[in-house]
Amino acid sequence: MEFRTSKENILKGLSKIQSIVELRNTMPILSNTLIKTDKDGLIFLATDLEVSFSGKISAQIKEEGAITVSAKKLYEILKEFPDKDIDFKKDDNNWLIINCDKINFKVVGLPADEFPSLPEDSSEKEFCNVNKELLKEMIDKTSFAISTEESRVNLNGVYLEKQTPESGGGINMVATDGHRLSMINKDIDLGVDTPILIPRKGIAEIKKVLEDCDDDSIQFKVIKNNCLIRTAGSTLFIRLIDETFPNYRQVVPKENDKKITVSKSVLLKSLRRISLLSTEKYKGIKLQVENGAMTLTSNNYEYGEAQETLDVKCNFQDGVTIGLNAKYMMDVLNISTTETVDIELKDDVTQSIIKQTDDNSFISVIMPMRL
Repeated sequence: MEFRTSKENILKGLSKIQSIVELRNTMPILSNTLIKTDKDGLIFLATDLEVSFSGKISAQIKEEGAITVSAKKLYEILKEFPDKDIDFKKDDNNWLIINCDKINFKVVGLPADEFPSLPEDSSEKEFCNVNKELLKEMIDKTSFAISTEESRVNLNGVYLEKQTPESGGGINMVATDGHRLSMINKDIDLGVDTPILIPRKGIAEIKKVLEDCDDDSIQFKVIKNNCLIRTAGSTLFIRLIDETFPNYRQVVPKENDKKITVSKSVLLKSLRRISLLSTEKYKGIKLQVENGAMTLTSNNYEYGEAQETLDVKCNFQDGVTIGLNAKYMMDVLNISTTETVDIELKDDVTQSIIKQTDDNSFISVIMPMRL
């Protein structure tokens, strides 16, 4: 194998796989990228057996072939090269020879035939064209609530469920870690006839693909236990989680009749200040609403206490007090796109609901805390 390409081109290809390759694993080949020639360019492949990526860049092919080399080490080396064309050649012992002007590197590789096969798209099912901004919004407004506890496999991703016309239609995207839940519904066709659960790492890679895509839409398809995301020059394969997602509808309270409307930016700034004196681990604050005012209080036996009162609009006169996790609230406010948000409460032991004002497509549920 022998080819020439620019530094910019090859770094662009390698940058897309850095978060996929695994440095520590029982299969050294998984830390490598498979580089193989095409008739008019190079194809980069990477996999951790759960998430796989195939991307293509342009190159001058002098001799066809394939090799696998460390994805991270090759990326680190080439970043330090001058901004010029670089020559690559596979040696007989599976070393990759790299030349640019008077710079010469030889990088140890492994045979291409040892690289795992990527999932094949043998299905005749057609891809769905999906608006990338709409899909990105859905991911942004749910992915922060994905559980990071590896033992809770069924919570380690986002859940997609198609809604019937009677229930409003569209797709529900939901994520929860057991302490909070985030859900959004959008009129979008993903070809999801039965519910699917996309893992956390896969969601992160989809988000990167959406950010890198220059087109207005991407292609999405579900086949067996994988979902595929395709853009011009790249394909992402994600193995779905084969676990049962909890009944998220049971978590959403139905009788939260106390509604508070508050400026998103004012509340967010206040939470940042007050949470400075909350406990480091749980970030608990007390929220008390009465007579058109919301008082936020935090207490830390080691550092002290803080209190701030905000003007709010509410539909009730009697007071209500609840303990909530300030970080969870800030996570919701950071992704909200309206100037005001609605907080719906019942009492101090019922989950709170945060919505964007005049937008019922997105809700976040936060469990109360005892302070």
